[in-house]
Amino acid sequence: MLLRINEVMQNARYVGKTSPHNPKKGLVASHIFSTEIKGDEQCIIVLEWDWGEYTLHSISDSPDKIKEYIIKNG
Repeated sequence: MLLRINEVMQNARYVGKTSPHNPKKGLVASHIFSTEIKGDEQCIIVLEWDWGEYTLHSISDSPDKIKEYIIKNG
């Protein structure tokens, strides 16, 4: 999946963002994207930094757990 991350992100759906878990280190938010791999939903977590950079953090096969942290109306 990482070798095809550009293609995967083009087909991903933005789900929402979470509060920063460590704002002291410059983290603004974590953005959650949903995609389907072999019939299973996966969540892609992208970090937003206060200097304007976005970095791929992780890919999770536990979308229900990840979605618990999404800010409602955020």
